[in-house]
Amino acid sequence: MLQECRFTIFDLLKEILQFIRSNKRLCIIHYSIFIAFGCGGIRLPQTFFSFDKDVIREELVPPLEKIFEHTTVAGFPKDAGTLVDSFLFVGTFNGEIKVYNIVTGKSHGYIDVGTSVASAPIVDSERIYVALSKDKYSFVCYNIAERKIEWKKEIGEIETQPLLFNSSISVINSNGELCSFRKISGELRWKYNVPSRKRGDSFHSPLATDGENIYFGCDDGFVYSVRNEDGTLRWKLPLEGSIFSSPRIDGDKIFITTLKGFAYSVHKENANILWSYDVQSPLYSSANVNETFVFVTTLGGTVYSLNKESGSVIWKYDAGGGMNVTPHLRGDILYVGTLTKSLLAIEANTGKQVWKFSLEGRLKTNVISNNHFLVAFVEDRTVLAFRSQEKVFEETK
Repeated sequence: MLQECRFTIFDLLKEILQFIRSNKRLCIIHYSIFIAFGCGGIRLPQTFFSFDKDVIREELVPPLEKIFEHTTVAGFPKDAGTLVDSFLFVGTFNGEIKVYNIVTGKSHGYIDVGTSVASAPIVDSERIYVALSKDKYSFVCYNIAERKIEWKKEIGEIETQPLLFNSSISVINSNGELCSFRKISGELRWKYNVPSRKRGDSFHSPLATDGENIYFGCDDGFVYSVRNEDGTLRWKLPLEGSIFSSPRIDGDKIFITTLKGFAYSVHKENANILWSYDVQSPLYSSANVNETFVFVTTLGGTVYSLNKESGSVIWKYDAGGGMNVTPHLRGDILYVGTLTKSLLAIEANTGKQVWKFSLEGRLKTNVISNNHFLVAFVEDRTVLAFRSQEKVFEETK
């Protein structure tokens, strides 16, 4: 069951927050909010905003400099971290959401949610949405400003990250029940039950949306498209192999990979397969794309760059070890983590390696970044943060 954090100075902070909110002049000059986590507290220059992984304001150019590392009590899910402003939120298998300042490396405590966190927490304004893999109430909205659980849902085991879009948040459980809730009230908007599948089939494919529709895959090899407005099925498409990856949406296409080693380009409106390419090695990770190429990383240890229009091979790179995390694209650089304890930077246009960092453990969790910072989650329960060496940063007070 969920445990509430202990807030030793909460009453005082709440009074300050209420005073600031009620004083319009102070709000115009400067808006501050105090939030406490675990036994500690953090001071933020503004309320949290939704973090859009596709919007990056600055370059992240190698070589990168390691700025801090922290060891957690337990390991990480496939997606573990969320960056919001200067703060990093990390979910772990022992039921904690830990908070760090990405600039200084300072720890700001944790929230104990009581059981294994299934994916990276979704942080939006004053709320954190958490999916849990083994708990009666497996989907929880926690108000970090008011120190309370706003709502919680008993919807079965969850293995993938929720999807926040505008005023709704959607999540799919292991049994194929896709639920959409109003993000503030927790009211159920709609539910879609995936048709009967083979016994043992589950859902490891994170949800993706283009705003109008939601896309996801299943262990049975089908890709589904459901309307975000009412949860009705648009189409479903069988592919070769189980799908553990999230569909990558790009214009009128989606790109998706399967455990049988196929990368696909599919028209998102009519579900026509535009091309497929067999890399002859399992693909556990999602594809990534830029204006010209599609990038995939294989369990066999090869990074592929494919032509986005035809699926033909542009270049291949031997990473020296298997990969099951999504290649992370920042500008012209592809960041790749391996099971042979390496973090690599590769030129996206040429496939040339330009930087390598040796790790103490395998990289099985997706890396994340924001502005000049990149974060990796190493299998030995270590959080590593890097930044571009060329930049000088002011420490957040």
